[in-house]
Amino acid sequence: MKKSRGFGKSARSSKAVASAIGLVALTPFLISHIYLYENGTSNKLEKESKADVLHFNDSADKRNFVLHIGPAKTGTTTIQNQINSNKLRNQLALDNYDVIEHHVIHVRPSINEIDGSYSFSDEFLAVMDKLKTTRRNSNILGSSEYLNKRYPRGASGCSSVRNVLLGNMRNGEELWKLHIVFTYRRLYDSLPSLWNQKFKFHRENSLPVHRGHTDWPDDGGNRIIPFHEWIHKQLDDGKEDKYKFLHGYKSWKACSDSISVVNYYDHMVYPPNGTTPVEADLVSNFVCNGIPGASHTCSFLLQEIGLPEKANPSVDFFDFDMLAVYAHETGLISSAWERKIATKRIVQFATSNQTRSSSLPMRCPNETTLQLLYDHSLNFERTVMVSENKTQQRLDFNAGWEKALEKKMFCNYDPVEIVKREEWKKFFEESF
Repeated sequence: MKKSRGFGKSARSSKAVASAIGLVALTPFLISHIYLYENGTSNKLEKESKADVLHFNDSADKRNFVLHIGPAKTGTTTIQNQINSNKLRNQLALDNYDVIEHHVIHVRPSINEIDGSYSFSDEFLAVMDKLKTTRRNSNILGSSEYLNKRYPRGASGCSSVRNVLLGNMRNGEELWKLHIVFTYRRLYDSLPSLWNQKFKFHRENSLPVHRGHTDWPDDGGNRIIPFHEWIHKQLDDGKEDKYKFLHGYKSWKACSDSISVVNYYDHMVYPPNGTTPVEADLVSNFVCNGIPGASHTCSFLLQEIGLPEKANPSVDFFDFDMLAVYAHETGLISSAWERKIATKRIVQFATSNQTRSSSLPMRCPNETTLQLLYDHSLNFERTVMVSENKTQQRLDFNAGWEKALEKKMFCNYDPVEIVKREEWKKFFEESF
């Protein structure tokens, strides 16, 4: 356990947080982690001129090939819906940007790597050939979170990918400069969303709507693993880099000419040529801080009102599905009931009374798992974010952590304890 260096909050306030979430055992953990690292980072991003330029291309007059690589659970669906809309395509065209259509670049095999050999979908290659022939004087923009998993590995992989994306002129120079946009979201915020996404099965592809789990696990249906079990396995078995998204970030950074890191939490943006920041939504933040030279689109977005913030909402009834499965496996719900219908009945009962739903017993990660989650989140932030105000970032990171604990973001309802309660016993007897 790390030794506390002090954070400006007393041990008493830390204990209050632990007590509020019903995890008194976490008090020593919170006391020792109520600080952040000395080399913390700030919410304010560096200007585009300070991007990490890696000098594959030094020609200032070349256009940009901008790839937004996600990663997943950082608002990618919202961003992609907007940049592929006619409204924003028209604005981006005024900034001399062509957008690669979503169905071309977002499909999983658009870029694939097997044992160091890279392949590209035929449709993607055809689009790239057309761009190289007819749009070499335009900037190019494409977005796919899958690119964060399918990243160029090593010098040969980088050369192969750059050749397909950037092409070559007769003199051997590449047609565009490769600029990567990476959206940063704290790991302790994104992992619960990633867990949610993993178990959000049975969806219609055209609709971001959960269809419900229909079969019980003993009939071949999927079993939802509680978050505290899932996250401990992910962080404790050597897979942490996969879920910190660092491999993709580091590889694309090394293979690019420049990179922008867009802070998911930054709600203030400097307008083009402006000296005072203004309030912005996720898409405005992405365009203004991530896309080089998109000043017209940035100004347009900062004047727009009512752009949707969340296009891929999380599903919030997994806890009740896990309760339904437990009740079924302990004989409280017969196999005659469809799993999805039983879950809906449980949801209706639990939410019909505010006191009932807010007082359900919960199961949460233990101190060891929370330690892992905190440390990996900390390492991810230190690696990716660029700092101008270390003190403020120290406050922001720990404030977000405490808020997550207070909101019980890492907890699920405890079905074993719930079914012991008299009102729930009566519910199951009368309803199933």
